Amino acid sequence: MIRRALLWYFALFLVYCGYLALGALIFSAIEEPYETHLRHEVKRWRARFLAIHPCLSAAELDSFLSSLLGASRYGVAVVGNESLPMRWDFVSALFFTSTTLTTTGFGHPAPLSAEGKVFCVVYCIFGIPLTLVFVTLSSRYALLCLRNLPLHSLQLRFPGREQVLHHVYSLILLFLLVGLVFLIPAQLFSVMEVDWSFFDSLYFCFISISTIGLGDFVPGEQGGQHRPHIYKLAIIVYLVLGLIGMYVLLDVLRGLLQLRSLYTRFLPPRPRPPHEATANEPRLSAVRRGM
Repeated sequence: MIRRALLWYFALFLVYCGYLALGALIFSAIEEPYETHLRHEVKRWRARFLAIHPCLSAAELDSFLSSLLGASRYGVAVVGNESLPMRWDFVSALFFTSTTLTTTGFGHPAPLSAEGKVFCVVYCIFGIPLTLVFVTLSSRYALLCLRNLPLHSLQLRFPGREQVLHHVYSLILLFLLVGLVFLIPAQLFSVMEVDWSFFDSLYFCFISISTIGLGDFVPGEQGGQHRPHIYKLAIIVYLVLGLIGMYVLLDVLRGLLQLRSLYTRFLPPRPRPPHEATANEPRLSAVRRGM
């Protein structure tokens, strides 16, 4: 049994490595031509700018652009700097702590000072486990209220149809969660963020709630937004509740597809407790004597 489980695990390891390589090949095929095009465009813009401004050397231009890009990497706006809100007021800092502790991590903004970086490490050492415990317990309570109790009531009302009720109710709950966690928020983000399409917003919702957090789309960063602090607080609530909803969604999907039995295929059998082995010894001795 242990050897079979190890063989299944090794097969899973090969599948996972192949999946990583396949993703790398597809991303490279899609994105590399676009990157090459942008590189040529940047080179052309740079040469044109130097031709228009001959008093500026290439080294000075590179130093200037490096300073601007470094500031932008840390979340300091380089275009329209005066009109944009501060990145480290209380609400913005609260947005940063929520995205950091939920491991979404947009990286925009990031701590600027050495003291801030040290505090960020210490803060996350205690905060990330606390967040995981909170989200896990919250998802369990959500499962109890959204799935277990209603499904139990339905099974009592319609006895003998437990399996059918489980699948039908799980499907309904699955579609409901997809709408509440992804589709409806994506529509709201596409309205609030002027430059975001619905697809961009849906992409942001998935990247954020799955805690990938690439940082290519960050809400609430545009100037002139109506009540930006309330908007950012609403985003914080969405990220936390969305993460809990994602846990619930994955649990519902796992139960619907019966992935638990597939998961145990990759694990070795559990060793029996000592008291069970001791209790079975007289039976084995009797069997041996009979043989």
